[in-house]
Amino acid sequence: MIVREAMRIPLNLLIPSLGIGNGNQAGINVYAALVGGSGSGKDTTDRTAAAIVPDILGAGVHVPVSGEGLAAMFAARIPELDENGKKTGLSHQTCINPRALLSVSEVSQLSGAAKISSSTLIATMLTQFMGYRFGAFNKSVDNRLEIPDFAYRLCLTVNAQPDSADVFVENEGKGFPQRFLWADVLDPDCDTDYDHRTPLPKGEFTWHVNYEHVTLNALADLYEAGDWTTYMATHTPGPDTIELTTLKYPKIAYRDAFEDSVRRNRGTRAKRDSHVMLLTAHVAAVVASMRASDLKVTADDWSIAKAIVEESNRIRERYLASARDSITDREAEDMALKDEARERNDIRIAEKARVRIVKVLTERDPHRVGMPERELRGLLNSTQRRQFLPALDSLKAEGVIEWTEGPEGGKLYSLSMKDE
Repeated sequence: MIVREAMRIPLNLLIPSLGIGNGNQAGINVYAALVGGSGSGKDTTDRTAAAIVPDILGAGVHVPVSGEGLAAMFAARIPELDENGKKTGLSHQTCINPRALLSVSEVSQLSGAAKISSSTLIATMLTQFMGYRFGAFNKSVDNRLEIPDFAYRLCLTVNAQPDSADVFVENEGKGFPQRFLWADVLDPDCDTDYDHRTPLPKGEFTWHVNYEHVTLNALADLYEAGDWTTYMATHTPGPDTIELTTLKYPKIAYRDAFEDSVRRNRGTRAKRDSHVMLLTAHVAAVVASMRASDLKVTADDWSIAKAIVEESNRIRERYLASARDSITDREAEDMALKDEARERNDIRIAEKARVRIVKVLTERDPHRVGMPERELRGLLNSTQRRQFLPALDSLKAEGVIEWTEGPEGGKLYSLSMKDE
């Protein structure tokens, strides 16, 4: 629900730095992971949120595939025409939809897309969480799409099963899972009496706040300019002008951010908590937007956001611990399967080596004078030679072949006399 509310916040409404990181502002893009095993109700949770907050202002709903593909959700290039309506060979970028909700029904989809060798998906999503510029500056102008800072709203929901969580575990060092809100779809306090269940709410919630949103015409001008510096230098102020507005946060938010920076500098902050303040600032902005459009985050809003993030972090740590165990079990199983396959292969090769040894001795030593070990080994192929000694030992143990000392040392092998 928080994700869908974030989709309704104007693109040009920003979070102040609060002294976080390098001091830059951030857009209000929110990522959420719904935790549960197969059949636990993750899709139901998604649909319930959509029923409560149905209006996400025409946002496109997509599945993320690549970093480059994300830019195409927001922008396209339009050919420029001359005064006669003919194409000039030039084109410019325009905004086709400033809002996109990424919906991943199975976390394995995200893992698979991220594992493609050339994928920039995770790096792009880390950038998008902050609302920063992203895209690709291709050599071909017609394929060039670059989305300006704070000119889009992108949120993400992913159904996260612990046994398919590679994308979160592998990118933990980059702060990827730390940017998510985590929610368990199971409810230990759910109703247990069928006849006295809590009724579902009817209609839409009434706390939706109506902001004055940036027009598509204004965004088209910004997208065509490509960046804020060019836009401000070339745009003529008017009703479609875009201005960035920063939310006001309470003093306690700045104090909490300062104390967090102290822990970071002293090395006492856990690595898993590296983005707590940033995530809290995002959630507080959404909580405030549900309450009023006064562009202020109150101390109560901040306190609610902190409680949400604290619970989210507890769920995240349980999830990642379970995911690591799942990955370890899977790797152990893979190793066991590989060992078993290797053992079966060795047995198969050893059997082929046994057959070859008998054949060579039958053809090359019909009078059973004996063949030197080195010569016998050399008449096997390279694969069979790896199992030469085990094959030789098994044939000796079964009495199929016998050996004697050679005149110059070493052993001479021949078929057993009792096989005549």
